[in-house]
Amino acid sequence: MTVAPLITVTNSVPTATVSAPGAPTRVMTGTVTDDNSVISLRANVIDLAGNVSAGQINLAGSDWTLDIEPQVAGLHTVWIYATDSSGNTKGIGPFEVEVTIDRQSLFLPLIISP
Repeated sequence: MTVAPLITVTNSVPTATVSAPGAPTRVMTGTVTDDNSVISLRANVIDLAGNVSAGQINLAGSDWTLDIEPQVAGLHTVWIYATDSSGNTKGIGPFEVEVTIDRQSLFLPLIISP
């Protein structure tokens, strides 16, 4: 019998400010290990309206990072899932990130018509 992967979070930020809706920002780092091999690592990011999006997980050996691309400001809930080569899946969470959007960095061009 095999066991599910072990997912560890080594750093998680409680707040994140993005420059614009959809701008990526790093919110978590961690490790994932397994007796066999980890074949997938994914994140579900849920905003206050219940919309679910996939975070961008970068896996390098057993180390991983998570970048999210929030479309709206507010509280976002994150779950991390790992699956090994035997089909065992383990999920951890919830982790919460309060997202703000820095509206001052948005650029709107001025159009003058003759």
